[in-house]
Amino acid sequence: METCSLCKKPLPILPENHTGGTGYALKDKEEKICYDCCAERDKQQMRDKGKIALYLTFNPHAQRLYRSLSPYYQGGKITNWPGTLTFTTNTIYVGRHNIAEHLYRCYFTFENQKWIGRQYGDNTMLLHCKKLKGRTK
Repeated sequence: METCSLCKKPLPILPENHTGGTGYALKDKEEKICYDCCAERDKQQMRDKGKIALYLTFNPHAQRLYRSLSPYYQGGKITNWPGTLTFTTNTIYVGRHNIAEHLYRCYFTFENQKWIGRQYGDNTMLLHCKKLKGRTK
C-alpha cells in the first residue's frame, strides 16, 4: 500500500473506472503526497512568500437576476486545487481590464491577515492572491 511521503497516511485506492482526481499529488515528480498535506504546503507557501495561485468559484447569474447593473457579485468560494484549503469571500467586485475585458477582485482573511485575489477574464478560475501589507482583520 502506498503512503503519503510527508504524513505517512495511506493513499486512497481508486477503482479502475474512476474518473477525476487521483487522490494524491506529486511532489518533485516522484513523491506522492495526500490532499491534506497539499493544503499544509499551500498554507506554508502563503506564510513564506505572501502570494499563491488559488481558484475562485461563484455563481454570476444569481446576483445578476435582481440587480443587473451592479458591479458586485454576492458570495464566492476560494480553494486550492484539491479543495482541501477553503476560504469564503462575501463580495466579488467586477471591473474592467484592458486585455482580459473583466477583472474580478475579492478579499479574504488568512491567519488574521487580509488578502486580495484577482482573476483576469471570464475563461478561467485561476485567482492570483497576495497578502496586503500592514492590514489585519
